[in-house]
Amino acid sequence: MGEPHAELVRAAAAWLRGSRRCRVVATEFSSMTSETPDAIGFGTRDSVVVECKVSRADFFRNAQKGHERSERSVGDERWFLTPEGLVKPHEVPQGWGLLELHRYSTGKTGFFLRRIVSAPERERKLGSVLAERVILVSIASRALQALDLVRPLSLGDLEQPEDEGEG
Repeated sequence: MGEPHAELVRAAAAWLRGSRRCRVVATEFSSMTSETPDAIGFGTRDSVVVECKVSRADFFRNAQKGHERSERSVGDERWFLTPEGLVKPHEVPQGWGLLELHRYSTGKTGFFLRRIVSAPERERKLGSVLAERVILVSIASRALQALDLVRPLSLGDLEQPEDEGEG
């Protein structure tokens, strides 16, 4: 995706860290789950997914996927983030919220997010919890590898050394 999408993803991550107080935030993170949210944040009690859409076609394509009904869909809350005025409130699918990116019209630089439709908290399903666990383990594993605190095991690491005392 182009620069407008990247800007929305950065705004989503900032919102998750700030307003939502998520302690762990990942963007465009793929794992072994069926979803790759543009941004996902984990707090101590909940998880929040943000899908960033820069066009109406992309919004409607995603809105019809049905992830919100899936047993393995992630996020206690699920949000769309769009540029201002892209989506009308009545077009937001059930189970989702809508945030808009607004630019300051005065001398300020930057942006702010405005909540247009509130996202309802979803009922927790075991498949969703397990999918989120996969994401969290993937995040932790990649972070530890990046810090060079762990390395992936190879089959050679699992071989048992021969006992030198017997023979």
